[in-house]
Amino acid sequence: MPESADDQVRDTEVARATVLQGTRLEIWAKAAGRCSLCARYLIGDVGFLHRTLTGEIAHIVGATDAADSPRGESELSFEERAAARNLILLCHDCHRKVDSRGMADYYTEEALAKLKEKHESHVRHATDFSTLAPTLVLRLTARVRGALAYATDRQMSESLKAEDLRPGTEDARDSLFDIELPDPETVDWSWTRAEGLIADRVEVVRTRSAEGGIGTLAVFALAPIPTLVLLGYYVDDKSDVRVMPSMRRDDDARWMWPIDPGDPTRFDVRANQGRGNADAVLISINVTADVDRAAIPDRLRALPEFELFASTQGPASISSRESLAAFGASWRGLMARVESEFHDVQTIHVIAAIPATAAIELGRAYMKDAQPEMVIYQREADGYVAAVTLH
Repeated sequence: MPESADDQVRDTEVARATVLQGTRLEIWAKAAGRCSLCARYLIGDVGFLHRTLTGEIAHIVGATDAADSPRGESELSFEERAAARNLILLCHDCHRKVDSRGMADYYTEEALAKLKEKHESHVRHATDFSTLAPTLVLRLTARVRGALAYATDRQMSESLKAEDLRPGTEDARDSLFDIELPDPETVDWSWTRAEGLIADRVEVVRTRSAEGGIGTLAVFALAPIPTLVLLGYYVDDKSDVRVMPSMRRDDDARWMWPIDPGDPTRFDVRANQGRGNADAVLISINVTADVDRAAIPDRLRALPEFELFASTQGPASISSRESLAAFGASWRGLMARVESEFHDVQTIHVIAAIPATAAIELGRAYMKDAQPEMVIYQREADGYVAAVTLH
């Protein structure tokens, strides 16, 4: 048995600096005996007929600089790697996850340091780290370019924990509501069928939310842009809705906002107004890419047009909540401008190259029975065609 808090305890037989017993106690105390990622309580689990500690002290920068040491490439000395600021308390499952090759670019040194500080901050300031808020979950599965796109149960679980959310019912399956749209987007009637299924399911979610007093809805959806706009239209913006991003990756972090996304994206508008008394206006949105202007129908090209641009264009142009909020604010401002400058406008045609989160936000921003009808277009082989209309 160690004689004092400063006695040294070696983690493994691999050559590395030892972790002092006092440092171990500090890590356990600052984390309040809970996993710093999933908040699992790590004291008192039963094993071999007695209670035991099940937590594992993990290194943020790897314990050694060996090639197979997770995040091991660093100028830190072995002693610095064994210091409290480089150690984090995790459960066994989370320890395996953060050290796995597939999650290496998500659980970076910087990301783990932020997660450690976030968890320890909960302990310091609230002494109540069971802060996960209850939520219902809406998952929309659809075909995108012929292939079904969906969020897996594991991916959704990881995303909810990253958002400080938990299923709002005792049985997590009762908190999940699925919308499955198997029809190809190239079939005209698929849009009408999709709208009916979305409207019906969202109404069920509203009823369950009211009955259970659950005020948050987490949305996982990847589908053609018109379908996503419809989803946002029926979900609307009158409640706490967390729209989860679908990042271009296939691991457990696919539906998580990046921990360090950089500066928020800015959005600007360019007006090619033409006639001020027009009853129809075209809006093109260029975020993930430029709208293919050669594919715009001739009848739309003759209309007054507004173009919305992202300061940083590409698939990752909206990679933070702040960027999504900036898009929503720019879109709402543009709609107000159109109505102010075109008093007779009856129809707004929208052709958009945007990520899923922005498409849902576009639908949520539409004011039913107050704004001109909005026609959303889908890109097909022979150009853009009208898909859905919001009233």
